[in-house]
Amino acid sequence: MIETGIPTSNDLRVAVLQNHVPHYRIAFFDSIAATPGIDLNVHAARVTPRADGSDPDWFRRLGETRSVAKGIDWQEGATALDLSSVDVLVLSATIRTASNLVLARRARKRGIPVIWWGHYHSAGSRGLAKGLRRIMYRLGAAVLFYTDDEAGQYGADGGTLPASALNNGIDTREIVALRAPYDAATRPRRAMFIGRLTEKSRFDLLLQALARPEAASVELSVIGDAPDAIRARAETLGCADRVLWHGPRFIEAEIAPIANDARVFVYPGAVGLSLVHAMAYGLPVMVHDSRADHMPEIAAFAAGTTGVTFAREDVTDLARQLAALTDDPERLKAYSRAALDTVATRFNTQAMAARFCDWVRATAGAQQTGGPA
Repeated sequence: MIETGIPTSNDLRVAVLQNHVPHYRIAFFDSIAATPGIDLNVHAARVTPRADGSDPDWFRRLGETRSVAKGIDWQEGATALDLSSVDVLVLSATIRTASNLVLARRARKRGIPVIWWGHYHSAGSRGLAKGLRRIMYRLGAAVLFYTDDEAGQYGADGGTLPASALNNGIDTREIVALRAPYDAATRPRRAMFIGRLTEKSRFDLLLQALARPEAASVELSVIGDAPDAIRARAETLGCADRVLWHGPRFIEAEIAPIANDARVFVYPGAVGLSLVHAMAYGLPVMVHDSRADHMPEIAAFAAGTTGVTFAREDVTDLARQLAALTDDPERLKAYSRAALDTVATRFNTQAMAARFCDWVRATAGAQQTGGPA
């Protein structure tokens, strides 16, 4: 843990503002709230309730975020937050949410350190967005990115605030209990796709690749809500008999049998947290080769270590690489081991929570001493 000089007899009061708290963040905030010395309050409009229908103890309800002008949002109740019981304020680093900027200025006047938490890079990010974020960061004391790669890039771009990262992941404890040992030779020659079938996913490229003669013996499991038009597209391309449509699945016990029956995970578009989810099952990965056009979670992937890449938007290369990868059990075994190790050591909610707590302590300690976090 980072030594900050903060008295251990007093809990560090940490307030986090979010638009809403999705289900995959629950375990993360639970871990933070269970950390000795941390008093966590998460202020948001909505939260995924627990199994018994109750809200988490750390949840505090705010109003919804609404658009007030083109490109500008405002979260109701955010600027009225009582800061008298806050030692560190963590705000979403979303440049369009004007209420966060106002609240950051209030906190700064009261001497409360603000940590901006969010993406520095996302799929297709260009210089303007990063430049605007760096201007916004000036209202804070520190920044907290999704991945170490982003923190490094922020420094390389001349960022001046103390920066750290969480390495955005998922709660893997249930997956560990459900996943099967990985032996490619005993599994069908089958790839798995999991995620929303939006334009970002470029799912049609995968169907086109599956229809090519190079990949004629490869099957595909699809976890996600596939519209009728996408299913009809598979019929038109002549590969529908090798596609298993599982529909949306949110319960891990329903996802596990599908993942445990696949040799590889493939995502033809801008991959994000689906990558970490698949790697937690020990699945080798295939993604396109333009890292700048992925979401931050691409940091969990290492070409030649956890999987392989194909040339972005190149259907022929996707088909060729997919066929070659699914036909190489020994190489797949090595990739699977590396994927499991990556998620177990870095990209999981428990590791994220430990990093978060370290960083808020360091930032609060720097505020007291006047030095960097």
